[in-house]
Amino acid sequence: MNTAISFQDINSIPTLVKDYLSQKNELQNLYDLPFSFESFQIKTLEKQENYKHREVLYTQIKKQNSTLNLSEIQKQNIELLKSEKTFTITTGHQLNLFTGPIFFIYKILQTIKTCNELNKKQHNFNYVPIFWMASEDHDFEEINHFKYRNKTYTWETKQNGAVGNFILDDSFKELLHNFIIENGEFSSLEFFKNLKSQISNLKSLSDFTRYFVNELFKEYGLLIIDGNDSELKKTQIDFYKNELLEQKSYHKISETNILLKGLGYKIQVNPRDINLFYLDNNGRNRIEFVNSHYKLLNTDKQFTKEEVLLELEKYPEKFSPNALLRPFYQESILPNVAYIGGNAEICYWLQLKSLFDCENVSFPILIPRSSFFIINEYQKKKMNKLHWEIDDLLVKKEDLILKNIKQYLQVNIDFCESKRKIQAIYSEMKNEAKKTDISLLNLLNAQEYRQLKAFDLLQKRLLKAEKKKNKEVIDRIEVLYSDIFPNNNWQERELNFLEFYTKKTPTFFETIYNSILPFESKCFCIIYKD
Repeated sequence: MNTAISFQDINSIPTLVKDYLSQKNELQNLYDLPFSFESFQIKTLEKQENYKHREVLYTQIKKQNSTLNLSEIQKQNIELLKSEKTFTITTGHQLNLFTGPIFFIYKILQTIKTCNELNKKQHNFNYVPIFWMASEDHDFEEINHFKYRNKTYTWETKQNGAVGNFILDDSFKELLHNFIIENGEFSSLEFFKNLKSQISNLKSLSDFTRYFVNELFKEYGLLIIDGNDSELKKTQIDFYKNELLEQKSYHKISETNILLKGLGYKIQVNPRDINLFYLDNNGRNRIEFVNSHYKLLNTDKQFTKEEVLLELEKYPEKFSPNALLRPFYQESILPNVAYIGGNAEICYWLQLKSLFDCENVSFPILIPRSSFFIINEYQKKKMNKLHWEIDDLLVKKEDLILKNIKQYLQVNIDFCESKRKIQAIYSEMKNEAKKTDISLLNLLNAQEYRQLKAFDLLQKRLLKAEKKKNKEVIDRIEVLYSDIFPNNNWQERELNFLEFYTKKTPTFFETIYNSILPFESKCFCIIYKD
């Protein structure tokens, strides 16, 4: 049996995301339409009016995917992009090796499910799922590894710059070979047989990621796009020119950040004066305006105003947006109505609305990606023995331990009621002090603080003693907790999809896909049969 938990009931979901989902009045100017089914038709009609890059998108996405073994539904989706009645739902991610953490898979499946549900409900329009490859990213250490069965596999290379351009050198091929040899169960799978036969035809990490993701999702109709494309970037010349000369993005996003800080929210990303990089064979270097020149950070290269504008006109592919401008590039290129992202992504997208308004580009519906706990039947049996509910997975380990050992305690270590009585007594004493000598308030406050701290200290010592007496139970709790939360982290941020990929019918992908509720923000607990 699967269980769904609302994001509003999960402490670790950022407050900004929760307030966006609940349509808090103070945030109304930070997005266009709320995340709801009713918003999709409105946004589609709006996008239909102002979208203008359909021809170049169709041409380039067809070209980029021409080397892939496309399914019939993918071929149909590419052709549908020519129609003014076709729109996209998009997710994007870094080029994590072997997809990296499993939430990479969840985002894509949710994008596909959302499109399919819209296509069932909206017969006037077509919706196509898109995966945007963040090929221009340069944080290689974030993506050069993946974990499988408690072992980390890492690609060691001295290449630098945009990771999508990294050549698949001998060290990469050795990593792939060693992984398959060490995990023989994969060698007989069709997916890995095809991968081994195709690896010599894949030259870069972008090639590998496109092939890898396509093989996983081609039967779902997913289309893959790489923004590091000269023809696509030609569409951005005017915007990048304004970025270099006027720095509108810095001013607009900074204004929003002031608003967010005033409301007590954490700022996810701070803008630069210029939010562009220069991309060439020497790497991807940030552009700074210093002493009337456009300098490339960490290099000796610089341009005058005239030189940088000429460079932009001649070689737009050399100009690369940072994390704040990539969403704008994506939304101007695609006939997109919604973006599916993680909580951190949703937070920084909410910083960008005023920039979109300024440039007259439609701001998409923002959809927080779903989360999942995958629990096997053995783990579920152990949970039942410990009387765990699914909601218990959302509390801290210490709180879970305390809840579980209470039934074994020989003393009462919950002093909440006693502390409330102490606070009530001091509240009454402070009211009397105000009538006689208000200077006594500081003395009473200090005394109250000491007594409450004494209760906390006694509770900790009693709990420690009881834990020692009930070590066997606590050990069982900690082992199960570690199974479900590897490295004390959410499973979806630690495990790779290959942990489940060899499972039989229904397939793991089918199980996740069928569980997703496209128009709700939920965390799902799935009991998955081995």
